[in-house]
Amino acid sequence: MDLLYVPGEAMSVSVIRPMRVIARGDSYTATSQMSDATSEQLRAVGAAYPPHIRDLYMSPAPSMTARTAALAQQIVTEANAATPYDQAKAIERWLRANIVYDELIPMPPAGQDPVDWLLFDLQRGYCNYYASAMIVMLRSLGVPARMAAGFAQGEWVADENGFVVRERDAHTWPEVYFPGYGWIEFEPTAAQLEIERGDLPPEQPAQLTPTPAPPTATFTPMATFTPSPTPTPEPQPEFTEVAENASPMPAPPSATPTPTLTPTPAALIIPTPPPQRPQPRDPLSFIAPGLGLGFLILFLIMLALLAVVLIYWTWEWRGMRGLSPVARAYARMERYIGLIGLHPPPQQTPDERRHEILNTLPQSEPPVNAITALYTAERYGQRDADEQGVAWEMAEHAWPEVRHSILGRWLRRLFMPWTRRRK
Repeated sequence: MDLLYVPGEAMSVSVIRPMRVIARGDSYTATSQMSDATSEQLRAVGAAYPPHIRDLYMSPAPSMTARTAALAQQIVTEANAATPYDQAKAIERWLRANIVYDELIPMPPAGQDPVDWLLFDLQRGYCNYYASAMIVMLRSLGVPARMAAGFAQGEWVADENGFVVRERDAHTWPEVYFPGYGWIEFEPTAAQLEIERGDLPPEQPAQLTPTPAPPTATFTPMATFTPSPTPTPEPQPEFTEVAENASPMPAPPSATPTPTLTPTPAALIIPTPPPQRPQPRDPLSFIAPGLGLGFLILFLIMLALLAVVLIYWTWEWRGMRGLSPVARAYARMERYIGLIGLHPPPQQTPDERRHEILNTLPQSEPPVNAITALYTAERYGQRDADEQGVAWEMAEHAWPEVRHSILGRWLRRLFMPWTRRRK
């Protein structure tokens, strides 16, 4: 669980993740808070954003184009949207009306900002593209926004008396910060029901076609942090050393033999035995020391190989069970970039993380772009079996190139610190 603590304010939960991979048959319980704020309440709040919100969620994307910012300004101007809430609703409705939902879209062209490509060229996409476009345009207007990832409502099953949420229900949506109310979710994706909060903005944009109000969508719950109780260690038994003052038993007196007079025999001449020839040494005695040293060297080599295998498994496979080759390549890239001093915050989108990696490893742009695009398409889109096989093969070929670049950069930082580039 990643938490951001602000002194004097409430805890702002950024990410909640399990401590281990959840397998089939596992279960968990989550308690969440749902906002019931109305549109009038959200319109009435000001723009007194806390410092950590301004620092983290109001900076425009580095790759944002001028025409994207101009389009955002045009949308809110035509909608007469004066408050952050009305601006968010105006952009939300524009995206729902002008971007067609499509999960089978190509990857963005190399060198073009994906949001710019979506808005002005393709005008088709899925939830990740809708959310990214809304976040980029809101930030260009000075409205704090972030991306949330999770699942849509799923399918109601009467026998279970609840919703069944499957992997295909994976979804992303934007959230906008309102002082006093926290993060409020919006739904620009055309394939999902629009979230209504009691009424509509004062004026509708002229180009939007009015649609009947859909049923009120269930708000995506905000995760709250519930601290787990700290276990109280059981007192350990105290051991008392007892000194044993036992005196040693005296040894029994030895009997003194009574001397016996014996006659002195005559001197005997003992012959001197002939000198013995030295016995030949065992041939193994010459190689035994060498064998011992050899076995020691062999043991050390095996120990080193075991350490290498363990390190390789830890970095390449630990926690990767059940992931596809594409997701595994992306997870490995996130794990390895810590070696070169990159620790991106969890609220970053995959595209923002890609830009940060390429600022440090510009020579790795093709494989980094490939892994990021494949991961985004797999996580938030759909592929048939043939396309999935091609994507897996591309990810498995791209990852060794990225790993080679990261390890090379790490070794230079380790052994040639004077070559580090200033950021």
